[in-house]
Amino acid sequence: IVSESDFIRLARSAIIQSQADETARVSVRVISRKRTGVAVTSSLAGEALERALEEALSIASVVPPRDEAGLPEEPHHRTHYAEDLDIPSSRDKFKQVATWFAIAAGAGCRLSGSYETSIQALIVANSRGTLCVQVAPRVSIQLIAERGEATGYGSYLAARYASDLVAAQLERAIGKASWEEKALRIEPGEYAVILEPEAVAEFLDVMSLFSFGGRHVLEGRSF
Repeated sequence: IVSESDFIRLARSAIIQSQADETARVSVRVISRKRTGVAVTSSLAGEALERALEEALSIASVVPPRDEAGLPEEPHHRTHYAEDLDIPSSRDKFKQVATWFAIAAGAGCRLSGSYETSIQALIVANSRGTLCVQVAPRVSIQLIAERGEATGYGSYLAARYASDLVAAQLERAIGKASWEEKALRIEPGEYAVILEPEAVAEFLDVMSLFSFGGRHVLEGRSF
């Protein structure tokens, strides 16, 4: 995985962090006599890749064998490049954030959150000829509007920046923060709640990473 990202952090209608990163992550999986070893490196240098391979081989030599270990018999080939890799530049993003601040201020709110754009290349290959490549952009925006003691939340996640959809999420965050006078204080206790879509998505995301994998099923730790 190779990724280029540009990140802005917002706090109370001010930009407090702006950074650009280029990252790489290579996962080497070795299967030898039904034994699997995995090593990870964040460097694309030849020496680092060789070291990761040696570590994976070393791990595979000591772990117990697993009947399900192996590779697909038939090779797979798939390449997908997004039609348009154009994402907002840093200058464009600063202008967009300034507009959000002005809209929030007009509603008596302060705005916090984050704004990240990235282009990621994902490559999967194996020794049986499989080679799959995907290159795609990503725009992620988190908005928290604050008014008095009340806050409102909005989020946007897509491959493209759509100004109308982002504006709708900003309006959503500001609208919820404006409900301060309707808020009720309740006593501690057990209550039935309705989770926001973002909360459900995060819950399912964590479950998919740590509970819904094939290995967990084979080990009897999931279903």
